[in-house]
Amino acid sequence: KKAYSIIRYAEILLSYAVALTNLTSSQTVQLGDQQYMMSRNLVEIKSAFNLVRYRAGLPGLTAAQLNSTTDVQKQIERERIVELLWENRRIYDVRRWGIYEETEREPIRGMNPDGATKETYYQRVIPGTSSFMTRVVNKKLAFVPIPRAELRRLPSLDQNPGY
Repeated sequence: KKAYSIIRYAEILLSYAVALTNLTSSQTVQLGDQQYMMSRNLVEIKSAFNLVRYRAGLPGLTAAQLNSTTDVQKQIERERIVELLWENRRIYDVRRWGIYEETEREPIRGMNPDGATKETYYQRVIPGTSSFMTRVVNKKLAFVPIPRAELRRLPSLDQNPGY
């Protein structure tokens, strides 16, 4: 058997940064007999996000970016794309952030395999292959279906739209 991780520490750090970024007011959380106060703490957001960036030798969030919730969210979205590439997280991220339709309608871009020089090879192009051009964006795919066994367990639960 080969062991592999289900979740990486980088994903935990980025998820923590997203959670703190989206807090609009202080929240009290009870875990066992301990109470924790959670708020949009800029130092904590910066610390969690920058641990991921610094590990790769990249610059972290600036003070100007930290003051804007939108900028921090965009930076986290970008970092999740890069950090979690090939880990099947993007499909859930775009749905959770409500940008599924917007991102799926963007043309797919790739390197230019016909480029004769290094500069032209690394030029981003939109492939002309028909299989890339026939992507269908369906609103119902913004949600996943709830399993029938769960619907039977709780009859008052409705299926997600489109299923």
